[in-house]
Amino acid sequence: MKITSGTKELYVPLEQVKNGECFRLHDKLYLKTDWDSITGIHCIDLANGETYDFMLSAVVEPVVTEVKVVE
Repeated sequence: MKITSGTKELYVPLEQVKNGECFRLHDKLYLKTDWDSITGIHCIDLANGETYDFMLSAVVEPVVTEVKVVE
């Protein structure tokens, strides 16, 4: 399975990424699943399926607009 993505050159605050959207952080692709004010933004690493939490103060990163899973 291979994941390809299209990105746009727009940088936005991480908290503006909507649930279900992907973003790139430190050369990895993440899917945002949820967020709350205590634990921050909940994400899934698309490479290994592990879940991560990022604080809302996480800096500005490019948003991935489209992710296609190619079998």
